[in-house]
Amino acid sequence: MAKLLAYKRATQQVVTLDTVQPAVAVIGNTLALADLTSAFPGRSQNLVATFLGDPYMLYRTAANTIKLSKYTAGVWADVVGFGAVATGSGNLTPTGLVIVRNTLVAIYALSASVGIDGLLARKSTDGATWSAAVSILNPLLYQPGTTQGGHVVSWRNAVWVTGVAGIAYYDPVGDTFGAAFDTGSDVDILDQKVTFGAFASYNDSLYYLLPTTSALQTPKLYKLDPAWTVAVPTATPAWTKVVVPIASAGPLFVGPDNGTYTLFTNKAGALTAWFSGNNETKVITFVSTTTGLTSTDVTNTTLDLTVRSIVNAGWCFMADDRRRTNERQTLVCRDIAASPQKVHVLTWDGASPATLDETFEMLDLIFTNDERGDFRIFTDLLPGAFITAFSQPFPGRVQLNYTVRDSLSRPVDISGEYSLDKQTWLPMTQGDGDSGATALVSTPVGSPYFYYWDAFQDIDGNLESCDVRIVVRISGV
Repeated sequence: MAKLLAYKRATQQVVTLDTVQPAVAVIGNTLALADLTSAFPGRSQNLVATFLGDPYMLYRTAANTIKLSKYTAGVWADVVGFGAVATGSGNLTPTGLVIVRNTLVAIYALSASVGIDGLLARKSTDGATWSAAVSILNPLLYQPGTTQGGHVVSWRNAVWVTGVAGIAYYDPVGDTFGAAFDTGSDVDILDQKVTFGAFASYNDSLYYLLPTTSALQTPKLYKLDPAWTVAVPTATPAWTKVVVPIASAGPLFVGPDNGTYTLFTNKAGALTAWFSGNNETKVITFVSTTTGLTSTDVTNTTLDLTVRSIVNAGWCFMADDRRRTNERQTLVCRDIAASPQKVHVLTWDGASPATLDETFEMLDLIFTNDERGDFRIFTDLLPGAFITAFSQPFPGRVQLNYTVRDSLSRPVDISGEYSLDKQTWLPMTQGDGDSGATALVSTPVGSPYFYYWDAFQDIDGNLESCDVRIVVRISGV
């Protein structure tokens, strides 16, 4: 069951959107201080994520402050350790609420200030205690203006984010920002339009899709130097432009909280751009060849006329990837041009025509886009598992400390999985001497266990670029 967290601005509530049996349900109380404005084009001012089994919301208040709220026992309450972020001038806007390994990262932007605009970040490993803010306040990178940031994604243990003048990354381990924008190979990447594009990983490389506002809009795709690491970042310019010879959907319309582009790897293994313009919605796929990427316009074979005709829409990609063999990839569309506004829910297997599962009218939901769908999914009816720490007792053996929770205290089975490309998840070879994998006791508040992974049997090389997770199921299911 995939229940995507979203924010409902009209009622100042957090909701779940069930993509299997399409339905919307409110969770918790109204956040009375949450801002109602839609004055931040291209960004939601309220972002949600699930961390250590609990939902969090990073939100902007009507008083131009930023707060973090946590949902516990049916109630949203502001996190005391986060406090309230305030500024004497300019606008504060939440930009990202992202999980990197066992760290929750909150990123927010300062714009239209009397000083230097920029991005700021704070981090926490428990959700309660938060670091002081670090910033990238660079007059060359972030000029005063609408520095609100665009799509945010975690890749190679860093958080990638965009701003007015380009791309930056935040390193949670070093607690530092770094500039990662193109310094001259293509001036388009140094433009405010970068606040409305999208990141995705494909074949262990990071890509960025850049929108344009020309009359015959053609997406511009960039690939980061694959040698980039957070320890030794490649010097800028580090991005290579990928030619995309596909006519697009007309001039870009930038509406309130409108993620007009989404970029992801589909279930058929192709990098996919799904976007909307003044004329229609388009779908383009990219596959690797010996000479680079080749692109194909699959709009007509993927979308029926109803969806293809949607214009100026906001698209959000979500993946319920917790069961690997039954992965669901869902596209959520905010059809702001419709009267009344609509939210469309589609599923797609990457090859067959997309299925329009449901359409909700009069619903203004703000979604958070991220590759790791399990960080955006919440249900208190199914068991959950989350990693709390990891270590290497000796070379080739990785110890994953984790907690399992279940509201009904049912026995659970677990399995360890790893990914080298953030797309394909593979079973871990389990070592002996850990907590086991079947009939583990669970409680509503959480039961601690540890898992031994014989990584030497599964991978050869640097663990730094490897993603890991614990998947939990009710015993016997």
